[in-house]
Amino acid sequence: MDLIGDLDIIKSALLMGDVEDALWKIRSSLKRLARREHTGRCGFCSAYRDLLESIDNYLRGTGSPIVIRNNFHRPELQTFFSEVNTDKLTDTYLFYLEYASDRYAIAYPEFDQKRCDDL
Repeated sequence: MDLIGDLDIIKSALLMGDVEDALWKIRSSLKRLARREHTGRCGFCSAYRDLLESIDNYLRGTGSPIVIRNNFHRPELQTFFSEVNTDKLTDTYLFYLEYASDRYAIAYPEFDQKRCDDL
């Protein structure tokens, strides 16, 4: 289970415009987490699940970037982000999510569902 790898795959899929692939990766990671939680040997699974669910909700148009930011800063996930600045990582990831939402007309209520240069 690799949080950084999952987040990179989701980000790459969104930047290429393949929202279905990003949602598939989120769903498969959530299934993997459910199996791991069932064994009872996962101290960070709830925080990891909340982060993935908040990204999923955002892509489906029901979430907000504030929830994603708060989930990135959960103490249980800080071991994954020990080598990077969490603030910069969060800002960058949210930028990519909003960029993909705007460019590819992902259902997010803040945007007007058009590409940046369209009239």
